[in-house]
Amino acid sequence: VSFIPVDGAQLPDWQAGQAVILRVFPKGKPESMCRAYTLSNAPGRKACFTVSVKHQQQGEMSSFIHQNLQVGDEVALTAPDGSFVIPTNSVAPVVMIAGGIGITPFISYLSSLDMTHEGPELWLYYGNRHSFRKQLEILSQRLPRLNIVNVYDNPRPGDEQGKSYQHTGMITAALIDEKLVSNRARFYLCGPGPMVSALEGG
Repeated sequence: VSFIPVDGAQLPDWQAGQAVILRVFPKGKPESMCRAYTLSNAPGRKACFTVSVKHQQQGEMSSFIHQNLQVGDEVALTAPDGSFVIPTNSVAPVVMIAGGIGITPFISYLSSLDMTHEGPELWLYYGNRHSFRKQLEILSQRLPRLNIVNVYDNPRPGDEQGKSYQHTGMITAALIDEKLVSNRARFYLCGPGPMVSALEGG
């Protein structure tokens, strides 16, 4: 979902990984609803803010966004904020480990990189169910230094191991190339709490 200022004002500067608080005003409800969402588009493209919202069946906010929010509806957004920021000038390898919708800050980061400049190795370990597949394929083609390791917990009949995905199950520390640790790579984790805790422990 993308948002533009109703008054045409220029959007503030922000960095990949930062989030906005989105507030919506459902009709017939006495109170508004709000939730923080990481921006998933690249900084510097100040025409809009984009968030990627997974529809949770029991999630009141995500259900409203998917089922009720219409083009032209007005919402309230805070300026982007947050300290989960990946520097674009890193010399060491950058390792991103994402679970589910935790991919959004990394989509923003990868989209923000200058495709014409050389840089460090980029590794993305992604535990997912086919989300953002097309967008990641495009980014992989544009960034030859990007290595994507897909981990599917539930491969579909048409998925081919080694092509659609590399591993089944959950992301564990054992999947991470030890050379990345010895090369002092910078690690960034975003996903469900149990996944992050298990990886930090590993």
